[in-house]
This record gives sequence, C-alpha cells and structure tokens, in this order.
Amino acid sequence: MAKAAIHVRSVGGFERGFTVIVCRACIDPPCARVCPTDALTPRNGGGVHFNPSKCIGCRACVNACPIGAVFWDYEAGKPIICVYCGYCADFCPHGVLKLEEVS
Repeated sequence: MAKAAIHVRSVGGFERGFTVIVCRACIDPPCARVCPTDALTPRNGGGVHFNPSKCIGCRACVNACPIGAVFWDYEAGKPIICVYCGYCADFCPHGVLKLEEVS
C-alpha cells in the first residue's frame, strides 16, 4: 500500500473544490518540539528531518501539527513525514502544487 505525506480532501465536491493537506515546513516545527526522542529535528529553512530508528511511536508529533499534516503509518507504527522531494508537484495534473524555496 502506498503511503503519502500529502492528502487531498473535498471541501464540498466539485462545486466547492478541494484542499491539500501537506507539511508547510514550519520554521519552528511543533512536531519536532514535542518529540521526546529527537526522532524529528528541525531542518534549515523549515520543516523536519525524520530518523525512524529513534521513533518510539508515541504519536505526539501527529497531535502537535496544527494543520494535520503529520500522517500515521499504522503498519510501521511511525509517522509519515514529508521529505520535500517535490514529486507531488511534478505530477499534479492541475498545476496547483509547487515546491519552492522560501527565504
């Protein structure tokens, strides 16, 4: 089963459109602040690095994300964290996603 760090959700069907839930690369990420094992560490420029070997599966990061962009892998018992690869933007058929560096 594919595991994505991006979700597209309807806000009322085709008439009202859709919303994209994906990590916004916080400068001071709350998910990293609450991680008791430092499995999530802040990245330069925003967002986080994830070290799965340090993760104990406590789900604190999921609960800390204010936009709900830390998803859960129930098989692995660990979070699914965006790695900012841009793959989703490259394949968005409507061109509404893009990966850009913010200064």
